[in-house]
Amino acid sequence: MMSSRIGFALTGYELGRLHREELDRQILDTIKNPEVKPSNLDL
Repeated sequence: MMSSRIGFALTGYELGRLHREELDRQILDTIKNPEVKPSNLDL
C-alpha cells in the first residue's frame, strides 16, 4: 500500500488580505472622488 502526504502553507495569506483591503479602499475612494483616475489605482 502506498501512502502520500500533501502539505501547503498560507505564508502569503496575510499579505493577500492586506492587498485586497487596500484595493477595496482605493475603489471606494474612486467612487467618492471622481477626480481619481483609474491609472492611479493599484489594480
